[in-house]
Amino acid sequence: MINTSSGHKYSTLWILTTACLLIIIVCAVTVYFATQFSQLKNIESTTQKDRDYSLNPFALNDAISICREEATSRLGPKLKHTAVNDHSTRYDSEQGVYFVVLDGRVGSKSKFSTNQIYCHVNSRQYVVNYFKTHDANYRGFSMCFAGK
Repeated sequence: MINTSSGHKYSTLWILTTACLLIIIVCAVTVYFATQFSQLKNIESTTQKDRDYSLNPFALNDAISICREEATSRLGPKLKHTAVNDHSTRYDSEQGVYFVVLDGRVGSKSKFSTNQIYCHVNSRQYVVNYFKTHDANYRGFSMCFAGK
């Protein structure tokens, strides 16, 4: 009769070693991707002031971001949501200005109005030179020339 007990021990040991290595690899991959995701979130949360435009030129998405920051600073917690109006948002190369139009919800969660938010973003100074907002009936009209 052949003794299979030692062969069984080695196969069990091999399975346990493989399982432990597999668990270590899965944990390492999880940690790697979690840190990568965390770094991406930090990149997205930086303000435009932290941006180095010599490395990555100013573009439409930057202008939209700056307009959203301006709208948030002016309207505060009343501003619940913004969406870019792609039909009206554009770049005027002669003036070096991005005309950004946002559709925003202003008010509380239960009672809000849909407002149009207009920004003229200077593509050389990276600032809002003009800001205006109003609801669909042109009520709550607010205009400001930032003059920066």
